[in-house]
Formats: sequence, structure tokens, C-alpha cells
Amino acid sequence: PRFALRKPVTVAMLLIATLVMGALSWNRIPVQLMPEGYDFPYIWVWMPYQASTPRETERGLVQPVEDALETLPGVRKIEARAARDFARFEIEFDQDTDMDEAWSGLVDRMERARLELPDDFEDYYVYKYNPSDSPIIWAGLTYPSEAADPVFIIDTEIKRALERVAGVAKVEFNGAHRARIYIDFNRESLDRHNVSLYQVMQLLQKDNFTTPSGKVDADGRVVLLRSIATFESEDDIARLPIGGGLVLEDVAQVIYAQPASTTIHRINGDSAASLEIFKESGANTIAVCARVHEVLAELEANAKLEGYGVHPFFDQGKLIQESVDNLRDAALQGGVLAVFVLLFFLRRLRVTLIIAASIPLSLLMTVIVQDVSGDTINLLAMMGLMLSVGMTVDNSVVVVESIYRRRELGSSPREAALEGTAEVALAILAATSTTLVVFLPMVLMSEDAQFSFYMGKLGLPVCFALAASLLVALVFVPVATLFSERPADPAPWIGRLTAGYIRVLDWVLRKRSTAFAVTLVLLFSMAYPMMNLDESDSSSGGIIDFVVGMEFPGSFSKREIDDTLRRYEALFETKRDEWRIKVIRARRWGGARRGHVMVFMEDRERGDLSKEEIEELLPEVIKDVEIPGVRAWAGWRSQGRDDNRLSIALHGDDSDRLVELGDQIVSRLELVPGIVGAEVDIEDSNEADLISIVRKHGRRKEDL
Repeated sequence: PRFALRKPVTVAMLLIATLVMGALSWNRIPVQLMPEGYDFPYIWVWMPYQASTPRETERGLVQPVEDALETLPGVRKIEARAARDFARFEIEFDQDTDMDEAWSGLVDRMERARLELPDDFEDYYVYKYNPSDSPIIWAGLTYPSEAADPVFIIDTEIKRALERVAGVAKVEFNGAHRARIYIDFNRESLDRHNVSLYQVMQLLQKDNFTTPSGKVDADGRVVLLRSIATFESEDDIARLPIGGGLVLEDVAQVIYAQPASTTIHRINGDSAASLEIFKESGANTIAVCARVHEVLAELEANAKLEGYGVHPFFDQGKLIQESVDNLRDAALQGGVLAVFVLLFFLRRLRVTLIIAASIPLSLLMTVIVQDVSGDTINLLAMMGLMLSVGMTVDNSVVVVESIYRRRELGSSPREAALEGTAEVALAILAATSTTLVVFLPMVLMSEDAQFSFYMGKLGLPVCFALAASLLVALVFVPVATLFSERPADPAPWIGRLTAGYIRVLDWVLRKRSTAFAVTLVLLFSMAYPMMNLDESDSSSGGIIDFVVGMEFPGSFSKREIDDTLRRYEALFETKRDEWRIKVIRARRWGGARRGHVMVFMEDRERGDLSKEEIEELLPEVIKDVEIPGVRAWAGWRSQGRDDNRLSIALHGDDSDRLVELGDQIVSRLELVPGIVGAEVDIEDSNEADLISIVRKHGRRKEDL
């Protein structure tokens, strides 16, 4: 404080520099959903192996690869799954393992194990997880069902337009297939004209090529030549001469169409694909998402894309913007409340504004530290900033009150600023330190590296903000009070409040046993609601999107599965206005026996059905669509089918014995009241997955 009072110009320049640096840091610091910098100690290996049974996969792939991976340093656990057509490995490493070295070592072990793998095994894939690899926008893309080749339009018009957006790293879509040329030969025509199918196939391959043809030197210039002989249209293929005065269309039909697929994907009844947009590392998520939405609006206005539409399901930019807005609103509300409370006690506007200014100034200093240290503004950092909003004003309040008390006793403004600040400096330093030590042990002393990392991203902004508030209170506030008005005379009610407090304190000191007993009663009265508070293994939050999952009998055809999905789509279409439904998405992957209808609702407003009311209605609503053999369940998107099932995992070395035990468990579970069905998920005729799924409906897991 003495330095600040002696060098007011220096303090003013420091304040201006802080404001300028804070503005620059706020504008350039990356904004994203989750913090970067932590390497998850997990690596996944995927090994596709077509036309194999789980037993063949276990013996041919899993066992030799497990033997090789067990020699990796730092491995804590290896979990392998042998299934039909693939093997999957999840390798967990120690917390302090260098994941780059672990990746290199794992690839080395996999290459060594190749010598023991079956000859017909082709390749494997290695994956690591990074939160920054998640898409910033996940959306559904609808297209006209009558379109001949929608993927070509999506690829050339929509995908490329989005890839040109500044900050977008890549754009991926799936769920739709490129149209192809199919040649349907007529066997009778081939025999009648004595045409060899093998020779026709050779002609097709020879007449469709692009190849280098040499170069031409002329006047010191070199011109490269290419021979181009590719088919340009269906007619070119149909008119291909095949000998004997015949062309291809005399013995075959050339068809341009999309490939047959068992995958089903619809949004609001229209054919659809999934669209995922990823941002570049270090790019501002909010800015990138805003630019993407601008391009999407331009694409929707493009006449060439009539019938195409984009339906966002998840938008990181919107989520982060809402968090930023919440931080701003919390800061404004806290500042306004602080102004009124301080004005109520101090009854001086200028000094009240001085104290209130410590909130944004402390937060601005925190943003500077985040930017200089190479960190980002993310959900955890913003949670820390919101936690610190109310605490940053405390030190300034204590300093100002001490300074004003000195001035009331007759000291000059400068003496009051120096002596009043010095009097409470040690107290506010100790108080701030006690708050800091709550967060620092969790950040610095935890054995769990992941917990330490994320607690650091949450706790360090709080520590920075509190340290900044201490600096503001000891340096800037004493100088600012020199320009404030004289203290107001104490209000009469403050004197009465002080006298009442003195009487209560005197009673506590005289009746220590009684005060101790009252304290115990209060503690026990607080313990009772804490002991009886409901607990849950998940939080619902503000999630308003639910899923209806279905499991189909193995005998169901694609048409029957499609009809079932359409019936659920039609059911929720009747609830669109009442439940404020925005998007209805039906999905079934490949030949899977499971499908789902995901319902995305608009933001809830007062007067609409609440989540709890919809949760009560859902079981009864889906009963309106009861199809023999189809099992259906409903849950919120964060829960999915897990809300309606219990899983039992069997562990052992003998998979045949585990299958036998699984069958015995299932036969007994089916007799338990409240269970609708139980099963062992069979991978092959004699092989089984080691997970038994127990399903129930209409009752809570705790009741079961």
C-alpha cells in the first residue's frame, strides 16, 4: 500500500495496462468446450476379421495379441473382446505413462504379433481419445428421396462449402451412399449371341482408363501427355462394342442407382445422413460455429439445394455461448447486488463503485493469466470464474471499511488509506490463503492424474481470481479511496444492530454450555436432511431429448423394421405441438437387430410440459405401438437403454463354462418379479458374449 500511495501515476499506468491486456486477451483467447492437454491413458485396437466365429477370433487374434501386449511397459489392464467378424482391445496404462511412447510401443508389439496371426487377416486400427477430436457441430442432413445421387450434391456443394469456412478442420458425413453404375447381364442373350461374359468384363476394364503417354519436347518446352479413355455417361457404357456387331446394351441393362442398403436413417420422415463438423486446434469454437451457421443459411437459400436441409442436434458454440452469457449475467447480477448492499451500508456512491469495480478487474486479470499460460476459456474455466465472482469483492470491502473507520477517527485520507490497509492486510492475506488451500491440494496432491488435470482447470481460475482480488484490494483500492467522498455518518439502525450483536456475543460467552448444546442441536438438524437426501448415479440437468429404443426379432425383414420405426415416428408426430418437438430422428445401422427413434425438443418454456411430466407419460405413450416380438424401451438421451436394464458380467478363463453359467443365470432371473426378460447375447451358434442383459419396464432400479 505504501508503494501504491507514493506512486499513484505508476498505479494508474498499471491499471490502464491491465485493461488493455485484458481486452486483447479476451478477444484472442481460444474458446472451446473442454480443456486440452491431458492424454487419456487408454488406447483401443480394432481388428476386423471377416467371416469368423468368436471362437476363431479368440484363438487366432486375441490370444497372440494379448501375449504381445502384456510386454508393454506401463500397462495396467488389457480388456479384449472376441466377437463375430472382429476383435477389440482396450489397453489401460499407468497415469504417468508417456502416451506417445505407449503408442509407438503398442504398434511395435502389434507388428511383432503379425507373424502369429492368420494368413487371411488384413489390417488393424489403433485409436486414442482426445476431447478436442469431438465435433463442434453434429447435425442431420435431409435430402429428397427421389434424388439420383444425393451424396454427390452433399460432397460437392455442402461439404466443400463448409470445409472452406475459416477454422473448420474437416467435415464428415455418413448414412448415405454414392450412386453406382450396375450392369445387369441377361444370361439368355449372352447364350443366344454366343458372347463370353469374361471377355465382356475384360473389354470394360480395358476401355476405361487414364494413363500417362509420354512427353513432347518443342522449343525447350516439355509437354506431358495423358491418354484419357473413361466412360462419361451410362450411354457410353451401353454403346460399348463387344464384337460381332453387338453393343453392351444388347446383352445387358445398364442401371444408374444407389446401392441397396439395410441402413435406415430418417429425419422428420425424410431420408437423411449424419453431418459432423470438426474445428482446427486453437480455433475459437464460438466464432467457427457462427461462421458455419452463416454458410448453412446461404446453402439453404441456394436454389440448387432445394429439398436439402440441415437440422443441428448438438452445437458446441451455442453451449459455450450460453455459459459465457451465464458468466456475464452472474457477474452483472453480483455486481449490481454488491452495489446495492454496499450503498445500503456505506451510503456513498463513489466508494461503492470503487468496490464493485474489483469484480470485473479481478476476472480480467484471470483471463490475462489464462491467455499468457496458453490455456483456453472452456466450461471448467468458466465454472471457476463464476464461483469466484462473489469472492473477489470480499477483500476490497474489508479494506474500504478499515480505511473509512480510520477516516471517521480523524485521520487524513492518505494516512487512513495507508494505516487502514496495513491494519487488515495480514487478515485478508490469511483469509484468501485459506480459500486457496482448499483447491491447491486437489490440483497438486492427487494421485489421479485425470482428476488433478480437470480440477486444475476448475480450481486454478478461482485461485488466480482470488490472488487478483488481493492485489486489487492492496494496490488499487487504497489509491482510489483518495478520490472518494468523506464517510457518511453511521445510520441509527447500524448502531442498534451493533448493540444487538454485542448482547448476543455476551450471552454466548456467559452461557457457554447452553450455546454448545444449541450448536449441537443445529448440527444434528442439518445432518438429518443430508442423510435423507435422494442420491442418483446420474444427473438429468437440462436434457430434453429422449430416445425410444427397439429390439427386433431375428426373423424381421428390413420392411418390417422400417414399418415399426415409421409407426413410432407417426406416434410422436401427433405429439409435435403438445410436446414442442423439433426433430424426430429414426435410425437403424446396417443389419443390426436394434433401432431407435430419437426425439429432440425445443427449449422448454413456462406453461409447457415439464421433463418429469413427459417422463411419466412416455411408458404409456409407447404402449400405443405394441408389435409382437418387438421389445421397446424409453429413456433420456444421457441414459439411453441403461435406464431400463441391469448388466451382469461373468469373468473367467473358460468361455464355454461361462456360456453354460450364463444360461443358468438367465433361467433363474426370468423368475424374479418385476423383470420383463433376461437374455445372454449370442454371437454365434455355439458362442456367446459374456454380458447378460436384464430388462425391466415401469419400475425404478432401486425397487427392483
